[in-house]
Amino acid sequence: MGKITLYVSFLIIFFLLELVYLRLANHFKINAIPSQRGSHNQVTITGGGIIFPIACFAFFLTSQFQYPFFICGLIMVAFISFMDDIKEASIKIRLLIQLLAVFLMFMEFDLYSNQFLIIVFILITTIIFINAYNFMDGINGITVAYSLVQFFTFYYINHFKVHFIDENLLITVSIGLLVFKYFNFRIKARCFAGDVGSISIAFTVCFCLLKLIWQTQNLFFINFLLIYCLDAGSSFVFRWIKGENVFQPHRKHFYQFLANGLKWHHISVAIVFGLAQLMINMFIIYNYNLTGNDYNLYNTVLFMLVATGLFVSMRIKLEGKSLYMKTNTSL
Repeated sequence: MGKITLYVSFLIIFFLLELVYLRLANHFKINAIPSQRGSHNQVTITGGGIIFPIACFAFFLTSQFQYPFFICGLIMVAFISFMDDIKEASIKIRLLIQLLAVFLMFMEFDLYSNQFLIIVFILITTIIFINAYNFMDGINGITVAYSLVQFFTFYYINHFKVHFIDENLLITVSIGLLVFKYFNFRIKARCFAGDVGSISIAFTVCFCLLKLIWQTQNLFFINFLLIYCLDAGSSFVFRWIKGENVFQPHRKHFYQFLANGLKWHHISVAIVFGLAQLMINMFIIYNYNLTGNDYNLYNTVLFMLVATGLFVSMRIKLEGKSLYMKTNTSL
C-alpha cells in the first residue's frame, strides 16, 4: 500500500471512528458540564480527542511496531484520562500513571544513562507540561490549532533540516488532528478533546520534542512550547501571589481573559495563540544553526526571560492590577 493510499485510508477511518464515538458518547452521556475552569456555557460531548491515541496506535501497527515504550505509555495516560472524563479520578492515581508512562517514554531515548538529577528534572518538567497542556484546553479550537503548529514544525525540521523521528508518526497524528478539527474548530463545537485528548496529544508532543532535543543536543527547542508555558506559568504565579488556591479550577488564563473578558471569539483566540507559537518556531528555525552551538543553556534561559518579561508586561497592561492584587473583602 502506497503512503498516499495509507494516509487517505487513515483519514476516512479516523473520521468514521470519530462519528461512532460521538454517537456512543451521546448515548452514554459522556459530556463536559459548564464549570469554573472552562469557557463554554452549554453541555457538550467530551472525549473526542480519543482519536489522537488511536492515530498513534494506527501508526504503531503500520510501522513494524516502532516506539513500543512510547505507545505503552501513551495507552496508559489515555486510559486513565478517559476514565477521568467519564468520572473524576483521583489526582494521585492520575499523576502516578503519568509518572510511570513518562518513565516508559524515556526508555526510547536511553535517558537513564544520564545523571540522576538530570533525569528527575526532565521527568518533572515533562509531567508539568503535560498537565499545563491540559489546563490550556479551555476554548474551542485552541488545542488543535496549537498542536497542528507543533506537528507542522516537527515535520518541517525532520524533512528538511534534521531527521530525528519517523515522519509517518507526525503525518498520522496530524491526520487525527485534522479530523478532530472538523468537529471542534467551529463556533459551536460538536465535541471537546477532553482529558483523553489534551493529555494524549501533550504526551505525544513531549515525545517528539524530546526526540528532537536528544538528537540535536540542543535545549533551545524547548521554546517550541513557549506560548503555552507563558500562559500557564504566569497564571499560576499570579494566582499564587493573590493567595488563591492554585490547584482549584479557574478562568484566569490569558486566553480566557481574551475570550471572556475582551469577548474575542474562541476561534480567533485559538488562531492567535497558534500563530504566535508558529512565529516563534519559525524564528528559531531560520535564525539559528540547528546543530551548532547557538542553542546553549545561556541562550535558552535568556530567550525565555525576555519572552516572559514581554508577556507579563502585556498581561498587566491589558488586565490591570486585578491580575495580581489581592481582592479586598473587608467592609
